[in-house]
Amino acid sequence: MGKVHNNRFDRFIAFSLLNIPSNYAVKAKLIDRKIKFFEQNIDYYIIVSFKVAIRPCELDKLSYIVGINAKYNRSKEYWNLMDYLTEISVPLNVILESSNEIYNDFLIKVFVSKKETALLRLINACRQYLMENKVGSNVLRYLLYKTNNNIIKSQLPSDEDDCLSSINLSKRVYGFDKKPFTTCPINHIPRINDLLEIFDATKHKPELIAKSLIKKSIDNSCIYIHKDNFKTEKIDEIIKQYNNEFSKPNLLNRRILSFGKYLYLSENEENTRNIISMLLNMINQENFPDYENYNWKDDTYKNDKDKWPDAFRYDDFTIKTTWNKSNFNIVISWDHSSKSCSVSYSQKE
Repeated sequence: MGKVHNNRFDRFIAFSLLNIPSNYAVKAKLIDRKIKFFEQNIDYYIIVSFKVAIRPCELDKLSYIVGINAKYNRSKEYWNLMDYLTEISVPLNVILESSNEIYNDFLIKVFVSKKETALLRLINACRQYLMENKVGSNVLRYLLYKTNNNIIKSQLPSDEDDCLSSINLSKRVYGFDKKPFTTCPINHIPRINDLLEIFDATKHKPELIAKSLIKKSIDNSCIYIHKDNFKTEKIDEIIKQYNNEFSKPNLLNRRILSFGKYLYLSENEENTRNIISMLLNMINQENFPDYENYNWKDDTYKNDKDKWPDAFRYDDFTIKTTWNKSNFNIVISWDHSSKSCSVSYSQKE
């Protein structure tokens, strides 16, 4: 279903024994079958065959990125390319960075007419950019691997002044281009398995240390992580190498800093300080309503203050009076479905 904006109601479940790639759109053949379950006939779908089918609008945007003005349709060469990707199960970024011998064999099989078509110019332009390893090449590698219209569209520049170097990508993707394991493309969070498939992890060891630091900080709800938690030799040298990539003033908060035997991300500490400072500036001296104003659902909690933390955790009370003694309240909300927590505030004018 080729929709720009999909939601949960547009989806359906299909089963298959085929190894279907998740990084490209596919054209699939489905058959409908019924299975008897608890005396009920239930419909289910089976994918019996598929073909990679990158959408023409995605090729249009890739062309714009490398400076080619072209529109694409599902021509014979287009389907030759899709057949090739389906048959060998290798993504475009790997093909375009292959040896000259393998690449020439690819061109012979796909572009049988030997004419310089728009699709051929796109393929050659992308290969040249990757082989020269120019600024923005890591972003291009990712987009050739994960060719998705919405993801590509988000990386495009807003105007001419927003272009990154000689490629038509937004300047905001610079962080991901330099550090793909610790930075995300615009409005998209890559899967770690995809990053490991695209990039050589041995060349990004400092980033993996930073990524591990980020994960440990989140898992432990702690900014400062002891060095002993990292089973890596010469960790100080690796961190220095990582920080050298963020020497520009606008990137200093991306650095890993140390506090005694503890490591932390500068932006984590800075963001935490800013949030606390903002809240403290807005809170007056009497900021919390009297506990008597809580309308308890369960009196067993109300009369036993030692159990109050459990009441907060399990949502066993509601606030009856919000603006009793304060014009400011902090609101903490858990979303158990996504396992995320949001902190906000409300203020009475």
